[in-house]
Formats: sequence, structure tokens, C-alpha cells
Amino acid sequence: MGKPGDKYEAEAESKADKVMRMPVHESGPSQIQPVGADISRMIQPQVEKEKKLQKQAMEEEPEVQAKTKEGGKTWPASTTDG
Repeated sequence: MGKPGDKYEAEAESKADKVMRMPVHESGPSQIQPVGADISRMIQPQVEKEKKLQKQAMEEEPEVQAKTKEGGKTWPASTTDG
């Protein structure tokens, strides 16, 4: 470590001051960018598709149960519609 006031210490202080006064937009490509919005846009079509399938399954559930059960017994898959 240099002595206070020597030329290397003065140069380090000068560089540190310059860096600290730099605007944020000049910090270059190493600046961290948020990706949450990008990810949300990428997965949104899949989320919508899954919601649609879940809604369809909920609407069909009573119909499926009525077709596959009679008297507490399940019909063999080969005898059901569909």
C-alpha cells in the first residue's frame, strides 16, 4: 500500500473519482439488465394454453365421470365414447 499523497495514491484517487462521476449509461455492456419482462413474454403463450386446457378439463370432468361410472364401477376404456 502506498503512502498517503504519493503519485500512485494520487493516480488511484483520480481514477476512482472519474469512475464515480461516470453516468450510469456509460457503464458499458457489463451493466446488468433485468430479464423478468422478457421471460414473461416468452412463457405467456404457454401459460395461456395451459389455462385453456385446465378450463376445458374442468368443464368436461362431470361429463367424463358420467360416461365412465355407473353404480360405483368404472367401465373399461374400450366401452367409453371418445
